[in-house]
Amino acid sequence: MKIAKKIPIPGKGSGRPRTKYRFDLLKEVGNSFFIEGDNVKHSIYSSLASYNRKSDHPINITIRSETNGIRVWRIEDNKKKK
Repeated sequence: MKIAKKIPIPGKGSGRPRTKYRFDLLKEVGNSFFIEGDNVKHSIYSSLASYNRKSDHPINITIRSETNGIRVWRIEDNKKKK
């Protein structure tokens, strides 16, 4: 093991995102992202639940199958539809 000196410590919040999928990038209703693969719906919903528990701004999503993967859209919050 080699000891290093004077290496600055990265600020908090840098590094790995809090969840596997970057829901924080879905800033507006209608924004979407594509994920390659067939069996990822369960993983996406689990990650969303984790994101919403930790977030000050929870979001709602919908998922649709596309060729070679799925697309995830941010949708309007149910409470705002009334």
